[in-house]
Amino acid sequence: MVNKKSNIGKKKNKFGLSGKIILFSIVLVAIGVMAVGIIAVTMSSRAMMDTAKKDLSDYATAGANEISEEIKGNLKALDTIALEPEITSMNWDTQVSSLLLHMEQLGYDDIAVMDLDGNATYVLGGGRFASYGEDWYEKGFQGISNVSQVAVSKVTLEPCVFDVVPVKINNKVVCLIVARRIPTFLTETTNEMGDGERKYGFVLAEDGSFVSYPDESLVIDQVNVYDDIDTDGAWKNFGLTWKDLGFGETGVVEYELNGNNKFTAIAPIPGTTWTLAVAMYENDVLQPINNLRNLIILLALLIIALGAVGSVLMGRSISRPVKKVQHMIEEMSLGHFGLRLNMEPNDEIGEMAVAMDSFAETLQKDVIGTMNQIAKGDVSAEIIPANDEDEIKPALIQIIESIRGLIAEANQLSQGAINGELKNRGDATQFEGGFKEIIDGFNQTLDAVIEPLELSSNYFERISQGDIPDRITNEVNG
Repeated sequence: MVNKKSNIGKKKNKFGLSGKIILFSIVLVAIGVMAVGIIAVTMSSRAMMDTAKKDLSDYATAGANEISEEIKGNLKALDTIALEPEITSMNWDTQVSSLLLHMEQLGYDDIAVMDLDGNATYVLGGGRFASYGEDWYEKGFQGISNVSQVAVSKVTLEPCVFDVVPVKINNKVVCLIVARRIPTFLTETTNEMGDGERKYGFVLAEDGSFVSYPDESLVIDQVNVYDDIDTDGAWKNFGLTWKDLGFGETGVVEYELNGNNKFTAIAPIPGTTWTLAVAMYENDVLQPINNLRNLIILLALLIIALGAVGSVLMGRSISRPVKKVQHMIEEMSLGHFGLRLNMEPNDEIGEMAVAMDSFAETLQKDVIGTMNQIAKGDVSAEIIPANDEDEIKPALIQIIESIRGLIAEANQLSQGAINGELKNRGDATQFEGGFKEIIDGFNQTLDAVIEPLELSSNYFERISQGDIPDRITNEVNG
């Protein structure tokens, strides 16, 4: 007979237990890290963005207050001058002498005195102009010191800004002091709110025109963000976001300008109709967030790598003993029971290995050893079942008891024959299968031998008495 070895274990799994553990662990770690990373980046980004916007808005508010104080300081200086006797004397020459002394000190290009009819004369250049009802002059006649929008001077025909303060006698306005300065006088102040390039401040008038900007041409050329909305100009996006925020409101707007995304904090300048804007590039605002995101990505990759290494080690620590157990089972399936794993029972796999060793030991010693004894005719083994559910040892016990019964029955038959008890027969009903056939065979053998002997004995007895029987015609084998 050809010995066909078992095919168990020959077809190897392309993706074994170790690979599954590693893949599962890496995927689990990756999903966990990615989920935590996304949540962390999202929440941190939101928090940092909110903080950045608040800081920028607070900075703009502080800047607006600073500019307000600067403007108030200029108006207060003019208010003080308006109280001087030389000014309230209403003597032109006296007024000119006094104002010329203060003009250079306060940084004005020229100062004019405007009468109640709205006609004004400059003390330095002597140029004359009429108010034509501009709002800042109307406020002056109402006794309110204020600053004009950027306007074109009727004398120089160039953009300028006017500081207007009333001159009062007995609390009644008698004339106005109109101090003219260049329209970019705030540019130095707003540029100091940043580096002038990546972060800078600028001031807008209520009508949307620029009062200050790092590029002074926007002030001089009287560029208007609201006009750019209608003309689809460069400042259209800013104009729309500013409109949405609402004039006089504080907040942060986001817009695109010349291909760059920007964040700009808006804050009204107290005491004026102007608004301060502090602008930053979006990339600069998001840089800390991007740095945080990159850091989290690096940490995630590191954690995944460490998780992968840990998974490989864990997978190997599990798969190696499992493979040993698998190999032992394959050997046992081929009838090889001599292999032992000899593992420490430190975990479930170790306990399984100990159980496999015990199982192999039991099979080799109690089962195979007993079967070898039986094969040699030794049925003296006394076997005790391990428990009520034991199926192997009870089967061995039944085999031994059947063979013992067969031997006892055969001994009884042979001893009966030796003692001449020729009618003695074996009880085949005590056995089944081949054992029953053996006893039946013994009985039939005795019948085949003893029946002709009994017939012959009967004939001999009759002949001895002188009775000659008929010739024996029975057919007897052998």
